[in-house]
Amino acid sequence: MGSDFWQKEIWQPPRFIGYKVLAILLAMVIWAYVTVRDNPLDEGTFAVPVELRNLDETLVTPETSYQVQVRVQGAANIIGELSSRDFTAYVDLSGMRAGEGSPRVQVDLPPDVSLVSLSPESIDLTLEAKVSETFAVVANVSGEPAENYTALLENLLLSPQEVSLSASASMIEQVGSVVVNADISNLESSYNRNLPVEVLDQNGNNITREFTISPESVNLVVNVLYEEPEATVAVRANLLGEPAEGYQISYTLTEPNTVRAFGDLATLGTLYYLLTEPID
Repeated sequence: MGSDFWQKEIWQPPRFIGYKVLAILLAMVIWAYVTVRDNPLDEGTFAVPVELRNLDETLVTPETSYQVQVRVQGAANIIGELSSRDFTAYVDLSGMRAGEGSPRVQVDLPPDVSLVSLSPESIDLTLEAKVSETFAVVANVSGEPAENYTALLENLLLSPQEVSLSASASMIEQVGSVVVNADISNLESSYNRNLPVEVLDQNGNNITREFTISPESVNLVVNVLYEEPEATVAVRANLLGEPAEGYQISYTLTEPNTVRAFGDLATLGTLYYLLTEPID
């Protein structure tokens, strides 16, 4: 630079504006250098599930699970703290009708990062008309109640006994059974709970999330009764005295000739017969 440049007013006292501006610029350069040196730029790739937004309530898609790979750039310390949960990927299905389509994926990024690439940039999906069908609910009861208790499984009470499933026609065709699961292990009282409804395909795979279920839960009652140990015991007549002179006992008959006895198991094991009240 020529001498005239340094003779300009901005470099002269008393304000020295030029030197002040130059000092600020140098400080910014030094700060940028130190920042990049200590925390250089880095890239990261994250698998992000895709949300389906604004889907017409009369339509469904047989495939509900979509995922994209989001590659972003930012400071190394920021990239290192990110996870897939920090991103939101979605497609806007507003105005789409039944059939096939390829809407573009949109991504909301966390602060201080920039998008490098998105794969795929659009998803191929098929929209079908939503249909509803009613299915009977089956109760799967596992476990055994506590000792000396019995579950009356032949008298299960389900309320309601049927639910409505809504999905695409192709998904409805895959339904094998609609169930609720209950565990009555070690119960000493009746079972009465509201249980979530689950949908299984013909191979027993759980496909519940593919359906809208109404209602989503049903009430199950399993009566559990206490039963003491029992034994069948013979009955003998307890005869006292002798009949009149010239008479004798030819035989005795009790009706019934056996009874059911309930009580302690060890005691029942030593009980071979029971006597009637004394008969004179």
